[in-house]
Amino acid sequence: MPTYTLKDIKTNHTFDVYCTWDELQENLDQQPDLIQMLNTPKIVSGRGTNFKVDGGFKEVMSKMKDKYSVNNIPDY
Repeated sequence: MPTYTLKDIKTNHTFDVYCTWDELQENLDQQPDLIQMLNTPKIVSGRGTNFKVDGGFKEVMSKMKDKYSVNNIPDY
């Protein structure tokens, strides 16, 4: 579920809610003092295998590969 930022226009209090779109619309309809704030989406980037790892991580991964007979542990 996404996170939405809401603002109470009477108190200028800004807060985040974690709910579905339908629940958000229901809250906004029931509480006319709340408005939805425009903000940037929270996007996770850098996913994949092209990240740098240190020597300690490489050592742990090689020990795991030696201990367990699993072929899908990558070499870093």
